[in-house]
Amino acid sequence: MGIGRASKIAAGIIFVVAALGVATPVLLVPLGLAVWVLGEAL
Repeated sequence: MGIGRASKIAAGIIFVVAALGVATPVLLVPLGLAVWVLGEAL
């Protein structure tokens, strides 16, 4: 995995965490996985 792809994934995860906050931690698992899959596809 390249640095660019890794940074996209990290940025996506950070955005998801910031958008949802700590009130919905259960949703971070499938959303984090979705971001990872999207990063792999790009």
